[in-house]
Amino acid sequence: MLEEKYTGNGKVLLLAGGGKIYTDLAARFVRSERELEDIAASPYSRQIVRNILSSGHRAALEFDYFLFGVAGYSRVTEAQLVRKRLASYLIKSGRAELNGKRRFSVVYPREVAEFSAPVALPGGGTATLSGRDLAELTRQWYEAGLEAGLPEENLRYLKPQATEFKAIIGMNAHALLDWFAIRCCRNAQHEIRDLAWKMLRLCRRAAPDLFEGAGPNCVQLGYCPENNLQNARCKGRIITKDEALAVLRERGAPKMKTRDIIGNGKLGELTLSGGMREAAPPSDSEFEEE
Repeated sequence: MLEEKYTGNGKVLLLAGGGKIYTDLAARFVRSERELEDIAASPYSRQIVRNILSSGHRAALEFDYFLFGVAGYSRVTEAQLVRKRLASYLIKSGRAELNGKRRFSVVYPREVAEFSAPVALPGGGTATLSGRDLAELTRQWYEAGLEAGLPEENLRYLKPQATEFKAIIGMNAHALLDWFAIRCCRNAQHEIRDLAWKMLRLCRRAAPDLFEGAGPNCVQLGYCPENNLQNARCKGRIITKDEALAVLRERGAPKMKTRDIIGNGKLGELTLSGGMREAAPPSDSEFEEE
């Protein structure tokens, strides 16, 4: 029987991470002249963590690691997920022989499941089939192949992109901040964006000092680096990198390089007209529940 799930309902569990933070301890090793034992015995410093985050020197963040269990997402999202190289993944095998016990589970948008269109049949004639019908026909074909003795590692070639995957994912805090910057953005595909926001909420609860400023690029930087590719819902509301640089040139910064101003996060205060914002850079809360 076809097991059907819809995008937006994926599950994410934080399996490990948070609690004791090691970023401040790692940072102490860079400059401290104290003995190794004394450094290790140092009390936790929230201020050191904040200094690391504000400075942009994020190497120390790589000593805090987080593990997530993920289910209820499609292979479409899996393909995008593994593009993040600085991470570890173990994904449920689609090859292992389970003697017919494998569930034929798909995850897709409801509109795709319900959309119907006429298709030409191999023997002639036409039939009107929905996305759900196509998934069910694939399931029947797959199970017939199992009964005929074909190996699952070969039958899986015709399984749809909607096939559900389960995985354990490991990322350090530095990699997570980079990943959230891209995948929490409104330009991200909606299913992986759902995954990113669920992971971010878990990280904030587990380690608020590390992730209080995390989110899409515009939240972290105060401007949008997408420029001409900026999402339509953000145009005119969130300043782009090119627009911010133009404002800086208009106002003049003779003794400070523009990259230094960007790196210091000062662009969040600028408006397109070159004045000062009345409010802080965009809050991530407005992006979460779309």
